[in-house]
Amino acid sequence: MLTIILAYQGFNRCLSSGHPCTPMGPLAHETASNNPNLCRFVDAPELLGRNRYANHWNRAALRKQVHGFIGRDINGEIAFAQVLPLYLPCWGVGGGRRGSYNYDRTKSHPDQRAHLQVELCRGSTKDATYYWQAISLMERVFAHWCRTYGWNPLEQVGYTKRLTGHREAARAGFGSNHADPDSLMACFGDSMDKFRLRVAARLEEPAEEVRYVYAHSMPTYYWRPKSHYNGVAVLQDCLTKLGYTVETDGYFGTETHEAVKAFREAHGIPTPVDRKGVQQAVSCDQATWAAINKALNDLP
Repeated sequence: MLTIILAYQGFNRCLSSGHPCTPMGPLAHETASNNPNLCRFVDAPELLGRNRYANHWNRAALRKQVHGFIGRDINGEIAFAQVLPLYLPCWGVGGGRRGSYNYDRTKSHPDQRAHLQVELCRGSTKDATYYWQAISLMERVFAHWCRTYGWNPLEQVGYTKRLTGHREAARAGFGSNHADPDSLMACFGDSMDKFRLRVAARLEEPAEEVRYVYAHSMPTYYWRPKSHYNGVAVLQDCLTKLGYTVETDGYFGTETHEAVKAFREAHGIPTPVDRKGVQQAVSCDQATWAAINKALNDLP
């Protein structure tokens, strides 16, 4: 079974400011720093451990983000944490002379295509056990995405293969000048060509069952019916999964407000009051998000 930790990082502006994209393939990275722990990058302390320096990527000031990370969780097990909805573009590969593989095509960059991007948290370049376990999980994630979107990882699409890496994207003109993940792969006799073949081989096997574990780390959202937020769309999707009737439109209108109010009441989260004891408009605050994660994880 493939376990995907859904830990959307709502404080990172990549989630809040992105416009929907149509991804054309997966793209592999590695972090280039010898720290295999997911908590270095992902803010989900209950499952991944606490980052005592608070230098994870769930920060508004940071101008980078990918769709997911592979590394060690709080128990030292190798896990995959998805930190961004797949319908939003990430800020992972930078840009080159032909554009960026972060985004869909534009008039000025007609050859660029958005990619689903994953960072492998680098361990020691001498730790073969960790590398092969982590890269195997990346194969499984990419095979799942290829099966979901109908992608052939070996297919040539434009200037690169359907499944590509940061270095290949840079050489083709769609990324910043980085050598990952090829530089790490070479330490273990691996390569992107070998990796692609292994992903393609997995597509010949029966599809894995996928299990989702929820650990969203999101800001507080308030009743604002005229303002659109990608994070509110995430909230609405969560409420729908929990049986509430809301439209997933990204607007915190009356329908969403009533659903959040009902959820808070059902889970014993008190309605906020002002200094005079007057009840305030219900928001989706940190206590509500924590309860939503727990309720989703408790679903059969």
